[in-house]
Amino acid sequence: MDRILNLNNALAIATAAFFYKSLTPPNTPLASNEWMVKNWFERTIQIRTTISKGIVCTVSLMVIATSFRLFRKVDSCSASLAPPATPPTMAVIGASITVLAGLLRLWCFAELGRLFDFHFNIKPDHQLVTSGPYSFVRHPSYTGIFASFVGATVYMYSPGQWLRECGSSGSVGMAVGVMWGLNLVVCFYGLGTRMGAEDEGLRRRFGKEWVEFAQMVPCRLIPGIY
Repeated sequence: MDRILNLNNALAIATAAFFYKSLTPPNTPLASNEWMVKNWFERTIQIRTTISKGIVCTVSLMVIATSFRLFRKVDSCSASLAPPATPPTMAVIGASITVLAGLLRLWCFAELGRLFDFHFNIKPDHQLVTSGPYSFVRHPSYTGIFASFVGATVYMYSPGQWLRECGSSGSVGMAVGVMWGLNLVVCFYGLGTRMGAEDEGLRRRFGKEWVEFAQMVPCRLIPGIY
């Protein structure tokens, strides 16, 4: 049983760690006057990433606390939680997606280096990066963040998890579930819209170089599909 509990805990730690890293800027955040796009989505990036990381890390910590019998009652539903006998397939799939997405994000961070920002910005000495993950799709970091949210959602709603078991019956779980769902909608819509703005900004800056790059790498998120 200890081995199984440890595996459950390992999935929880991996999910929380890689999701947290995916949503943590690799460089010092830009001042608002450096943003090339200024709207409600850009202004709320910091608070939304903080909330997202908080939810995933809290749910993961609940798994660990439950396995060590340290879980403290949060609402009427939470008292009945117990770690599953074996890690559910959904939990394994969700954690795996989150880890792979995190690795992709870290690869993008490393490839762009100081050019990577959570707000769209083109620096005076900006270079068009076409190597590494950017040789497969034009926006691999977006692929990574979308996959991070998908993986975390699958993990947190796997059998035995707090959001799945208490999300519709406990007041706290319901509130967190609604907050997570709204955040997903905002994230997917906002980032999906911003991809077009980034492509247009880079096209204007680099002209023919970007056009040739877009011809060589026609897909934004998934090679050969989209």
